[in-house]
Amino acid sequence: MHGDWELVQGSLTELLCVLLRNFDLEKNLSPKSLGGRTLKQWNNLHRSLTNIAKHYDLEESLFRAFLDREMHYSCAYFKHPDDSLEQAQQQKCQHILEKLCLTPGMRVLDIGCGWGGLAR
Repeated sequence: MHGDWELVQGSLTELLCVLLRNFDLEKNLSPKSLGGRTLKQWNNLHRSLTNIAKHYDLEESLFRAFLDREMHYSCAYFKHPDDSLEQAQQQKCQHILEKLCLTPGMRVLDIGCGWGGLAR
């Protein structure tokens, strides 16, 4: 969770070589495999509507059980390991707002990230 890791033996190059040797290029990048994946993942209108309903037609109480007070439904920005979820979400919003360089009078459309906490 800290983003730290330690390579006990060998080098990063050696690790990547082992990973590449064990990645089956023929199996994972063959036209049959890629085509099959494309067909399986194809999201027609009916499937899309079903997926949306399964995801978004859930009770708000479910989301209140694990989201912060502002109901942000996206990743948080933990500056320190002991930050609370609330702090991390506030830090994320502050970080985003600083990057946007907003000035007085500008408006924000917060869509697809929860219940509009960033816009508040």
